[in-house]
Amino acid sequence: FEIVNCTNSDGFTPLHLAASEGHAPLIDILIKFGAQIDARTNNFRTPLHIACLRGNLTVIQAFLHGADINAKDIDGNTPCHFCSEYGHRYCLKFLLTKNPYLYANNNEDKSAIDVAISGEILTVSSNFNFT
Repeated sequence: FEIVNCTNSDGFTPLHLAASEGHAPLIDILIKFGAQIDARTNNFRTPLHIACLRGNLTVIQAFLHGADINAKDIDGNTPCHFCSEYGHRYCLKFLLTKNPYLYANNNEDKSAIDVAISGEILTVSSNFNFT
């Protein structure tokens, strides 16, 4: 089981690489064979962080069977921060159905909501609307 959790020089495991390249079926296989779902890169990013950075909804859905939706990377960013920052509104909308903590501030003192509003992914009204 060690090979399934081996890392490259950046700390990426096979699960991180599968997330980065959009291989959702491979994610399920790697997890079945003991891949650590919340393995951390050198920047403390989990595979879910990478999936959210890339904006691949199918991959994000594959991780939400045990991945830490509120994990913070070295900069204090959660997966929701990445969806917000990179404009992946459908991915963010899906993550919101899993009740993440949206008020966690990153190292720039911004929550995922702050990032989404400044990036015009969310508009402010009586409730959140996706534009």
